[in-house]
Amino acid sequence: MARELKDLTTEDLLDRATSPTSEEEFSEVVAILIFRYKALVYKVVLWRCRGNMSLADDAFQNTFLRLFTWLRQRRGQPPLHSFARLIQVFARRAAIDLMRRERLPEIPETPSDEGRSLEDRLYVSELLEVLDERPRQVMYWTYFEGLSALEIAGRLDLTAGNVRLIRFRALETLKAVQARDREADSLEEV
Repeated sequence: MARELKDLTTEDLLDRATSPTSEEEFSEVVAILIFRYKALVYKVVLWRCRGNMSLADDAFQNTFLRLFTWLRQRRGQPPLHSFARLIQVFARRAAIDLMRRERLPEIPETPSDEGRSLEDRLYVSELLEVLDERPRQVMYWTYFEGLSALEIAGRLDLTAGNVRLIRFRALETLKAVQARDREADSLEEV
């Protein structure tokens, strides 16, 4: 049964977790969901906790404990949201709660985060990892903080033209990596 569960999509697993199933199957489904999303969730909570690994570890555990409890309470009822949305909300809340307890400032949502799924935002952050430090900073400040080329130039002691050139080259690199990822995904489907 575990093998057939692993082949299910995330949304099918979520449906399975909220349907009246045996306790054993429920635990297996939740374990598969946790395994699939653990790296992504940890990145989110680590970012929200401003790199504090101790808080991020606690937030990571709280995220999945909350998810497990919520799914158990929802058994027999249809899921209200996609799994990506659920895990995003639980991760955010767990990190914010711990940050408040530690009295650390919380990272606000950026305008560019609205309407994007957790998977999309995490894919973009993973894409940025292929860039060198300076292009990664430029792309982060541009797309996650909404800074202009002039504002970034002031932070990096460059001209606005240099920032635009760095951004252009970084976008070209990211497009090539994304095309390579799409090609790899299409090969896996065959």
